[in-house]
Amino acid sequence: MNGTNILRYSLIFITIIALIKKIYNWVFIYILENAQYVDFIILEIIAIIFLIFLLSKSKKIEAALQINLNIILKYSLIFIILTSFLQKCCYLLFNIQNAGDAGYFQLLFNPFTSAIIFIGCLVMLIRKIRETKQPFKAFLISLLSFIVINYVLKYGNDLLFHYLNNIIHPASPSQETRGLASLMDFSMLGHPSFNIIDDVFLSPIDSIWYLFESIFYGLHFDFFVYAFLGSQCMLSMLVIFYYSSYVLFEHYNKKGVYSLIPILKDLVFLDITKKPSWWIIVLLIPFIRMIPRFFINVELCKQHQKKKAYAYGMTFLPWLFYGMFVLDDTSMISKTGTNV
Repeated sequence: MNGTNILRYSLIFITIIALIKKIYNWVFIYILENAQYVDFIILEIIAIIFLIFLLSKSKKIEAALQINLNIILKYSLIFIILTSFLQKCCYLLFNIQNAGDAGYFQLLFNPFTSAIIFIGCLVMLIRKIRETKQPFKAFLISLLSFIVINYVLKYGNDLLFHYLNNIIHPASPSQETRGLASLMDFSMLGHPSFNIIDDVFLSPIDSIWYLFESIFYGLHFDFFVYAFLGSQCMLSMLVIFYYSSYVLFEHYNKKGVYSLIPILKDLVFLDITKKPSWWIIVLLIPFIRMIPRFFINVELCKQHQKKKAYAYGMTFLPWLFYGMFVLDDTSMISKTGTNV
């Protein structure tokens, strides 16, 4: 089974699971006003098993995952230890059961710090995977595996500390939660929920939706920031684009760090594509900046013998097409002399 079929069937299966969950909520909770709880964890587990089965049907992807699995597990463990594990250890040690009692721990363990740690682990993972010189598709599957493994390990860690908390700090009979209430437990060491479809695959949609609401209605910008920082898929897209820009700049003998500085990044793109510097004024205007960006991408495609149609993808889906443009090109060599 080729990579295209795997992607197609995976998206279809994930969409079906998501629709089942959304339709249930819409029909039973909002229309019939009957909020009976149905646990979809079985469907979530089936989805993962099905995806693993599809991946195993592709020999190239299977070989890539076998090579990268130890690297992925290493950085997944580092990420979980520095975030969820340390957080739950502190809550368990100091018997912190409610968010109001967390105090300074909430400043230490928050979506922003988790996002910084995730980005650091992801960059190191990308560098290691790039050393194997695998195609971008296998590279992308490895990153997706990293996100899924992170989610599964976090769920296992949270579940372990939930039961440890019940043993070390048992609740009195009057404080115990049973049935549906136990599944709606929002305490710091409460029972975790396994919602990988929503939390991993649908979270980018939530981020985009909140962004549009904040732009057009002035609402929910804080929701957008929280959803963006909490979405490892969105953060991965961001990292792929900026990492690809970093490698591209190094290829043109520019300082890679310039790719991280917004206005300076655009100036470097104008320089390497021989476009006039005054274009930077247009590049500072939201939405309108897509026009000069397209012509910049067209010039890049010409320099690397890519079709003009490729520039559309680099303009509207930069993380994906810049990733393919740069990370699939073996000529993109950093100043250190090795593939970044």
